[in-house]
Amino acid sequence: LYEDFATTYYLVEKCDKIMLIDDRGYFYRVRPESIMTSKVSKKNMTLLNTAEKVCNDVKCKYPDLEIPVLRKMAITYMNLYFEILKVGFNSFGQEQSIIQKFLIDNKEQFFRANEISRKEKIKYRMAVSNKITYYIACWMRVLLRRIRNVKE
Repeated sequence: LYEDFATTYYLVEKCDKIMLIDDRGYFYRVRPESIMTSKVSKKNMTLLNTAEKVCNDVKCKYPDLEIPVLRKMAITYMNLYFEILKVGFNSFGQEQSIIQKFLIDNKEQFFRANEISRKEKIKYRMAVSNKITYYIACWMRVLLRRIRNVKE
């Protein structure tokens, strides 16, 4: 999970020229026993340190990207938080504390940012306020997405 997060950033940083194409260059093969489908584990918690390191590096080198970096980090942390809660509300207590501290420390800046959508701000508010509410809301989004996919 997110194993290419830091590597991709540092490789892109070394490039002289970057091109964006509207084509998928790779596909994930999802197997029942793969990391993409397995429950979150201690190994996944390295994402907290990796995300913080990469995001702090980007903020230092490119200060004008502070809000997009905050958004990326908050969304990454909130997604990991949901995965942790799926394992159990008392699982990975130290990591839950790190996520909560980040969300609380950055709350004012997150809500002042115009670039961040209303939907993301609502998700953020729920993640900070109540574990159970956040967990239920995330599952409702998952179920609604599945219902939409069945209709299509």
